[in-house]
Amino acid sequence: MKLFKTKEEKQRIKEEEAKIQQEEEKRQQELELKFDLLVKNITDTPLDDLAQSTDEVILKNTERLFFKVDFLVNWQENRTRTERVGYSGLSSNIKITKNISYRVGNIKPMVNTITEQKIIRQGKIYITNKRLIMASSQNPGEISLSSIVNIIPYTDGIEFQRSRGKNIIMTGFNGLPVMIIIQRLISEGWKVPKNNKNTKSLDSSLIADEIRKLAELKEQGFLTQEEFDDQKQKLLNK
Repeated sequence: MKLFKTKEEKQRIKEEEAKIQQEEEKRQQELELKFDLLVKNITDTPLDDLAQSTDEVILKNTERLFFKVDFLVNWQENRTRTERVGYSGLSSNIKITKNISYRVGNIKPMVNTITEQKIIRQGKIYITNKRLIMASSQNPGEISLSSIVNIIPYTDGIEFQRSRGKNIIMTGFNGLPVMIIIQRLISEGWKVPKNNKNTKSLDSSLIADEIRKLAELKEQGFLTQEEFDDQKQKLLNK
């Protein structure tokens, strides 16, 4: 049984570890670039061009979909519970007979109030010009954009402070894009055009330009063939 590695084996292990680290760094850089492109897109693109219809959730006639988080995230709210930890107060025992005594005084239970974050529901997020919708088969929920007074993004979630109802924290994703699109929808006050109930269609030249951009991303390794085909088909269906 060999107890010690040879110099060549140590060098090989070192090279393999360096290769793994380089691949991880490259993957992280690609993810960061994708995220930067996403943020730029939802920041610079006119809302008319971001608006779309969807059959994944039921929208009102005055609603269009602008953004979605296409994986499960957590919807959390503060919940308060009380916990009895003992008794307090002055008291004394008065002995009446050998085996009988009488307690006098004021004894109250000691209670701690504990506030903690609790997951209320899990689902995908859909953002329209009216609501943030969490689609869940068992416990769906929504937040009216008009009730939001402040948004705090985190690298692993987002917090909504509301004028009515409990504040809500959602976790499991970077909250910056969600904050940007909601702030734009609130500040720009986007509405469905009166002369067209359907979302504005992209003309052929714009579609071709978008497909070229997707092809460049695929060639650079930022999109897989499957992702490219999916995005291309969505553009062609508009």
